[in-house]
Amino acid sequence: MFCHKCGAQIAEGAGFCHQCGTKVIRTDNTSAVSNLKQTPDSPIQTTLPEADNSGFKAFVDNHIQKVTDFQSAEELLGSKVSLRFLWICLGVAALLGLITLNPILLLFFLLLGYAAARVICGVKKGRCAFRYQGKMEGEIDTDDLIRFMNTHLSYLQPYFHEWGYIKREALSVRGAVQEAAADAIRASTQEIGICTPFGEEQRRMAVLIIQADPTDRDSGKKEYFTDAENRLEGASFLSHDMGFQKYKCVVKAAPILQVAMEYYFNHYQRN
Repeated sequence: MFCHKCGAQIAEGAGFCHQCGTKVIRTDNTSAVSNLKQTPDSPIQTTLPEADNSGFKAFVDNHIQKVTDFQSAEELLGSKVSLRFLWICLGVAALLGLITLNPILLLFFLLLGYAAARVICGVKKGRCAFRYQGKMEGEIDTDDLIRFMNTHLSYLQPYFHEWGYIKREALSVRGAVQEAAADAIRASTQEIGICTPFGEEQRRMAVLIIQADPTDRDSGKKEYFTDAENRLEGASFLSHDMGFQKYKCVVKAAPILQVAMEYYFNHYQRN
């Protein structure tokens, strides 16, 4: 078992991490309905007075104007993300199927087109996350970062909500095995994830991943990027979107989280 915050190995039965003192999160694998539930784990509450975000907002909007076609973070978040590639894949598949005049082949081509759209969606999401990634050196106080996110991104509700450490609960035996393997990978990459429910319906999680530089894990350098998760993985149709809604989440959130991290390191921490 590993600490979800610092990645240190924890003895079975321990209540807190011996390395950083973080409370141990335990998984529940008693249910067989679904495999993985993901929620923010006890968002860090801040007692700081409401910050004057005018300088931060101007900093964010200036960045958004440079890297996107929008004039502000609010305009970006309120925009519609095109899924034209999905309809192109399905349209081409349907056309090929209709040409054959065979309903079985039509179904086959539609399934093939949908599978192709999912692959394209995953590639586009990865490219977007890579485009808006950032790098840093040294240690980071993630509790302080969460307070910063809660204070400075509050003006963007209902898109960003309370930030906290991502909490993953395995809800089946298969899910527990998968999560154990994922925990080992996260520990090896020294990965830390903080997240917030995203959007008005809050069915997705915008996740900020911070991990050791994959090219040199012992250098002290780190990289961060935006990802997205369903709040509930498994049998729920409403929460399972095959990746298309997660792609939309990354497209909207990644430029904003990139500039928020830049502001945090270059301005907020130095004050």
